[in-house]
Amino acid sequence: MTSHFTQPLFARRSNRWACAFSLSSAALALLLLGGCANPAGIEPKATVHDPAHGLTPAVTTGAPEWARTDVWLDFGDAQLAHLIQQARDNNPSLAVAQTRLEKAKAYVGLADAALQPKVNGKFEMDRNTLSKNPVFFGLGGKTYDADLAILGASWELDFFGKNEATLKAALGQTKASEADWQAARTLLSSQVARGYWQWVRVQAQIKLAQALLQERETQLKLIRQRLAEGLDTQLELRQAQAGLPEIRGAIEALIEQRDNLQHALGALVGSMSATADLKVPAIDWTQWKIEAVPDEVPLDLIGRRPDVLASKWRVEATTQDRATAKAAFYPNINLSFNAVALSAGFDRIFNSPGQLLGGGPAISLPLFDGGRLRANLGAKTADVDAAVNSYNSVVLDAVREVADLVSTGQSLVKQQAEQKLALQTAIDAHHIAQQRFEAGLITAFPVLMAKSNVLNQERLTIDLQARVLDNRAALWRALGSGMP
Repeated sequence: MTSHFTQPLFARRSNRWACAFSLSSAALALLLLGGCANPAGIEPKATVHDPAHGLTPAVTTGAPEWARTDVWLDFGDAQLAHLIQQARDNNPSLAVAQTRLEKAKAYVGLADAALQPKVNGKFEMDRNTLSKNPVFFGLGGKTYDADLAILGASWELDFFGKNEATLKAALGQTKASEADWQAARTLLSSQVARGYWQWVRVQAQIKLAQALLQERETQLKLIRQRLAEGLDTQLELRQAQAGLPEIRGAIEALIEQRDNLQHALGALVGSMSATADLKVPAIDWTQWKIEAVPDEVPLDLIGRRPDVLASKWRVEATTQDRATAKAAFYPNINLSFNAVALSAGFDRIFNSPGQLLGGGPAISLPLFDGGRLRANLGAKTADVDAAVNSYNSVVLDAVREVADLVSTGQSLVKQQAEQKLALQTAIDAHHIAQQRFEAGLITAFPVLMAKSNVLNQERLTIDLQARVLDNRAALWRALGSGMP
């Protein structure tokens, strides 16, 4: 049950002191009866946890020099930089996130309007002609004007902060939407970088597979010559022939993968034609620089992740929503003013005797509402708990993701060192075989086999170096380094 009390402020022939006394008595009575509907016992239970405890590598504070917002420029590839910029400008999913942000900003305007005074006006002008029926006592058939002008103003005095909390909740949702947009932007940029390096890797693998096919075809030609001279048998010939269809099939599979990656990049960029003329960058995969990965991850960088920020602002928004629900238990106080003028012609509307001027405060307070307010507060409190638990989960996942990527990066550094040694060993073996062949000590067959081993180690090197690039792009996103 909601009780309303109104009292005109400028009503003619009224006793102003009696009005003030009556209003004060009514307000006091409402405040005393307010205990009939109260928010006692409904409080949030969830708390923010420390997500970094017990994780390896350690999570510390402080930002190292290598953590920069433009880290992807370190790849040194202008073509990649252009693709990322195109994706940020044209991707439809990013445009959807931007639209959600604009909608959230509009809701802030709605919430702010509740704090401002409101003025409404209405004017009606009617011209009426009476019937000639004699019931009008000689007035029948005459025409007259009936004009009505109404001016009203109201202002809700937000004594208990309900509208202020609603505005803060809207601001929190806006900041969460902005963080969502940044999250989409960062994820998109990372996806472009990772997809691009996968495309470059497959291009390098195709080139390497074609070189391997050429080596095996040379081997087959040599075996046929040796077979004609009686130095090899049909077994060696069939073994050499058996490997060729497998390599050609692998090349076709790589071409398919390359085309699919190029299509995926086009979708990310927002134009399928944008990737039609991509150039393969000149990269010496065998001379890749081995970079160290830090042993510690700064916690404040994880706090910059847009998904973490979005969860944080949703906690703030739901907290303010709960404050709005709690403020609903307290009185609403509105000031209103009304001016009404009724006349039989527009020229007399401001000096007509049919005028009314009035105004005053209106106080409303919930007394017995069947538990509606407590149920609403309980729901908003549950939203706060859910938002806090979601924030804890997002931060925990973020810390785990960064810890995994750092651990992987540290392992890749060790794998790079071992693979570099394996590749160099294969190159040395091929060089020795070539020298022995030129000295007439061995046939060309061991030289070709040594060359095939070099190509295989180069293939493993390319895959490993591509994993390093992918790890760096993923770590860039995981640390929120895409934030401007």
